[in-house]
Amino acid sequence: MKVVAIGGGHGTAVTLRALGLLDCEVTAIVSVADDGGSTGALRATFGIAGVGDIRKCLGALAGEDKPWGELFEFRFQDETMGNHAFGNLFLAAAIGGASSLEGAVASVAKLIDARGAVVPASQGGVALEADTDSGIISGQVAIGLRNDVKRVRTVPTNVRAPESALRAIREADYVLLGPGSLFTSVLAACVVPGI
Repeated sequence: MKVVAIGGGHGTAVTLRALGLLDCEVTAIVSVADDGGSTGALRATFGIAGVGDIRKCLGALAGEDKPWGELFEFRFQDETMGNHAFGNLFLAAAIGGASSLEGAVASVAKLIDARGAVVPASQGGVALEADTDSGIISGQVAIGLRNDVKRVRTVPTNVRAPESALRAIREADYVLLGPGSLFTSVLAACVVPGI
């Protein structure tokens, strides 16, 4: 049985842990629009895609005999390290040394013996933009604070979903959306052109 889980970090990670109890082939298609906390700082510094949600999903699928799941969630607690999660720094380094975001994530998944695939919802970094009662606002964190969101989209609009994500959706027996914040997690992955 092939199962695809689409969404952000927290909710999708819970789904992936539950799917790990079943005999199925799992693919997580994960938003890279995250712009808060450690991920936001790494995006601003290195110009990379949001890695926080990818980190959570990789940690959820990490091989049971390896400490990667816990290690990826470890946060440095001093000001010089900016409260970064180790997994975010690890992914930032992998992205810096890879030819593509998708390739970097696949390499890390192989290294940690992930029990499934984690695929970024877009081939490059995107930001989330929303139409609200008072106009257009940008950024996942800013959108998450609103209760008047009408529609979301990713920008730039020319970024597409990786073919591996589209193939996984086409071949899946089941496609699961969420749980998670509708606009800033689930739809942040679903509105990427192609998905």
